[in-house]
Amino acid sequence: MFSIWTPLSDSRPDTSEGSKPAGEEDGKAVLPPMTKDQTRWLLGPKESKKLYIKFFSTQSGNYNQTLKFEIVGSPKAFDLNLVASCELPTINQFYRNVFMNHKKTRPPQ
Repeated sequence: MFSIWTPLSDSRPDTSEGSKPAGEEDGKAVLPPMTKDQTRWLLGPKESKKLYIKFFSTQSGNYNQTLKFEIVGSPKAFDLNLVASCELPTINQFYRNVFMNHKKTRPPQ
């Protein structure tokens, strides 16, 4: 259901004059190239790493999962609680909404 994705590199494209900021293309956010094979990250002091959590389901319902992160050499684990909801498209069953009465009018000339 849930999977962790890591960006392949932290290199940013050049945002020189006239170019769009990194991660934007025609008003839409563009995700960097990612991999789900990396499960271990080496971070220095005060360093951070951006991770993406993807959710996929073929059945509707509510889903909960806890991801545990550990620091090598430390007995403490850090929990990240994930909650997702999935609904599939349905057709309205109420007959008045399906077969609405519309008056046809001619366009003004």
